[in-house]
Amino acid sequence: MAVKPILATPYGRGVVVQTSYNADSRCLMKGIELIDWAKPTLKGSKKPAMLFSPISFPLVEPEIGDTVQSIFGHGKVMDIRQDQTLVVRISSWRLARRSVVTCYLSKGCVRVVQPIPVSRMNIYEKIEHAQDLKAEASVCFTSKRYQEALALYAKAVDTVRYIQHDANSSNENRADLLVVMISCCNNAGTSCYQLKQWEDCIKFGQSALNLLEALYRKRETSKLLEVLRQDGFNDSKLFGIWRVKSLLLVSRGLLGRSLPEEAIKKLKTASDIISSYKSIEPGLSGLEKEVRNTYNRCKHQSKLNKQKEKQRAVAMFGGPMKDDGGSTNTASHKSASTNSSRCSAAKSHETEPHVSTLPSKPNVKAAYSISRKGETDGQKPEADPDEEPSFVEKHKEFLLCVLAGVVGSVLIFNTTTRRW
Repeated sequence: MAVKPILATPYGRGVVVQTSYNADSRCLMKGIELIDWAKPTLKGSKKPAMLFSPISFPLVEPEIGDTVQSIFGHGKVMDIRQDQTLVVRISSWRLARRSVVTCYLSKGCVRVVQPIPVSRMNIYEKIEHAQDLKAEASVCFTSKRYQEALALYAKAVDTVRYIQHDANSSNENRADLLVVMISCCNNAGTSCYQLKQWEDCIKFGQSALNLLEALYRKRETSKLLEVLRQDGFNDSKLFGIWRVKSLLLVSRGLLGRSLPEEAIKKLKTASDIISSYKSIEPGLSGLEKEVRNTYNRCKHQSKLNKQKEKQRAVAMFGGPMKDDGGSTNTASHKSASTNSSRCSAAKSHETEPHVSTLPSKPNVKAAYSISRKGETDGQKPEADPDEEPSFVEKHKEFLLCVLAGVVGSVLIFNTTTRRW
């Protein structure tokens, strides 16, 4: 893999990107891309400035954090001792059982090079790069810079997401990738929750949950799980703490989207997991309180949603609305009692014995005496509730207004005729 050394120019660090022969000056011109300088373009973006010079500039002195190339491979400067010895962590290869190689080199044995792009990194370099991004994101998250933390966590996930495995891929490398993916997804989801980005919160939480569920289904025969157990990741942490965190993130995202019923299903699953691992994992007690609080919020939100639906139904159809106790309005009670009385009257009419089919003559005198008796007693005869009101009763107010208008117009006409 060809790497370009970094030169020390009067304008800062630079990298030779092109060379050309100048016939006028009869010298080799170098086009140096200045890393520390940038100039704006017409579209608003920036690109490194260029320096063209025939001078051969010296290499830069290595500093902590620089990527260096040595005879043992390329790595990263972790420390510089008092005797100017460089502590370099080799990232291009590993020892057995993923042991990191650390070299102690003098400054003359290394040269500072450009950082390798992710597309050209091998699996060891990608894992190490993702772990470094995760460490930087954790610092930002602790400082409550959630947007920066989210960007770094997402970048770490993208670094290891599309690694292609083959038959020679070791379970140790796969275990490292799995730990980085799950932890960064959960942490990115927590950052999204703090930023109230509900869609991304659900996405990151569900991604971590899918990986854990796939590992849980193969827990009896998985060699990858054996490697994780050797690294200190027991079942209670993987399938207990991490899985509950993922479910909690998904439920919080669903609650933020006003979907409390779906969130309650996730919380019930989390509660079952807590009851299974609580006796062997004390760290689940804090998560249990968060699950309980989120569940109470979901129930409250669900109750509010039902009340809003009832109000929309009443506003649209005008029907009776049940209260929380299940009772309806008085109008519905009255209609129900009227219907029941009519049904009982119809049943009693059907059960009466049939006496005669011939109609009898009405007793007019008896009816007249009964009506007169009611009037003399000071009581008005009761009106039949099933009897349809007459035209005069229906339009009583309208007829009174018409009569008053006619009387007024007659009076006005009489007054005017008398004056003339």
